[in-house]
Amino acid sequence: MSRRPTFEHERRYWQQGFELIAGIDEVGIGALAGPVCAAAVILNRGRTPSNSPLSGGALTDLAYVPYNQKLVEPARENRSNPTPAEQTMWQSVLRDSRLGDYKFLRQKPLNNFIADFYCPALMLVVEIDGDSHKGNEEYDELRSEKLAEFGIKVLRYSNQQVINSAHAVLQLLLEQVEERRDKTSAPLDKGGLGGIKDSKTLSAKQRERAAAWIEENAIAWAVGEASVEEITEMNILKASHLAMRRAVKSLKVQPNMLLVDGRPVNLFENILAVSLVNGDCLSLSIAAASIVAKVYRDELMVKLDKEYPQYGFAAHKGYGSLFHIMALRRFGAAPCHRPTYAPVACLLT
Repeated sequence: MSRRPTFEHERRYWQQGFELIAGIDEVGIGALAGPVCAAAVILNRGRTPSNSPLSGGALTDLAYVPYNQKLVEPARENRSNPTPAEQTMWQSVLRDSRLGDYKFLRQKPLNNFIADFYCPALMLVVEIDGDSHKGNEEYDELRSEKLAEFGIKVLRYSNQQVINSAHAVLQLLLEQVEERRDKTSAPLDKGGLGGIKDSKTLSAKQRERAAAWIEENAIAWAVGEASVEEITEMNILKASHLAMRRAVKSLKVQPNMLLVDGRPVNLFENILAVSLVNGDCLSLSIAAASIVAKVYRDELMVKLDKEYPQYGFAAHKGYGSLFHIMALRRFGAAPCHRPTYAPVACLLT
């Protein structure tokens, strides 16, 4: 199983003051036809995308946040032995009909913590602080800050509040739900058709849904491309770098740092660029860029398929499938084919 991309690399540079970090990735280097495309994406860390394993199923509103697997068993034990305050919260507050549209999960591992109650659709955690929390206020604050990095808000109530004033707690919670409903754009879920990871590991439908989420929630995103003529003139590597620069220049907000998939490259003299080999498996920003670039180029190749239907571009997107090679031998090369690529070049000599 491929590694799930995270904000680990972004977080390191955010802490150094690089607020606007653009992930950069390209698609189409190995294709025999069509342009090479690149995307640049600046993600909003307040709206953290899912880095789910995407096990399949229907798209829901459940957000996925990575967590320490060692917390699974303690969380299960906690669910089996709720405190009186947790029972009251669950039965008298969270099951109120006015909260019927929102599912709360009990004792849910999130990051390195176990949340008493978590609503993925609202990205809202409800914590009940008992006697064990006395003297641990600093740790509780740290938990809240860490979860806030995923866009999750934490609400805290004491045992006494819940047991003695459940109705008042419900009213306070309903106010927060109203506020979160207007502000929250929940990430794509763990088991759904969307999510952000290396675009090559996703189906076409998964990529399209993920791209739609990215384009709606990112601070900025843009795509650049280099034509077949430019690939022929300057070689594919330089053309891919050109597409990357065009994508960055097209962003509505200019980044102060780039995370680039692949080997080291200096795209701009005035913007720091850090390259990550297999970056689309490591960085959420790069993974997001890989998805946007792939969806954009696939759409271009579907359009080319209508112009040159004999090559089957809609199916293989210009790559060297057996059908494509056979079509090249039968019909020869089209203007959209790359003449410097061996399977095409041998037909032109």
